[in-house]
Amino acid sequence: MMVRELPFPIINAPFLQDIKEANIELWDAIRLLKRFCKEAYDPIGESFSLASLGRLLQSLREHLVTQFDLEETYGFLSDKRCLHEPLHQITSEALAGHRWLYLSLVELSEQVDLYEYRGTLRSNLHEVLPEIQAFLLNLDRHESLEAELIRLGNLSSRAMTGSV
Repeated sequence: MMVRELPFPIINAPFLQDIKEANIELWDAIRLLKRFCKEAYDPIGESFSLASLGRLLQSLREHLVTQFDLEETYGFLSDKRCLHEPLHQITSEALAGHRWLYLSLVELSEQVDLYEYRGTLRSNLHEVLPEIQAFLLNLDRHESLEAELIRLGNLSSRAMTGSV
């Protein structure tokens, strides 16, 4: 098994878990966006106005940037210890995912804002919905990756302290 001895981010699993659990507004915004997508394909159940989509994406942007900032500040710490290569790779992937997801959301939000400004959001909804769904899928994958990091970080902490 490869072992690395370089400065790298390590997982502060308890803080990372606490940060995730504390940001209720983020998870509410994600649930609303998922519901918007579902109801957009089912007009009978439509309870969202299209005008709310831009505000919802803006709210999600604000909550997501706060979430990622807290995670990177308190959930991942820079250290110089030996770490098994797979854990280092997953941690690096999660951090890179923050940037990619946020930039994707910014682009999506700006696209919706432009369509709203032009008054063409309804006619362009067929383009926007798959992009929103792809973003949500990538966000779910990212959250699964971080859940695995938390699990591995907890195992690693127990192994380092000798408590299993």
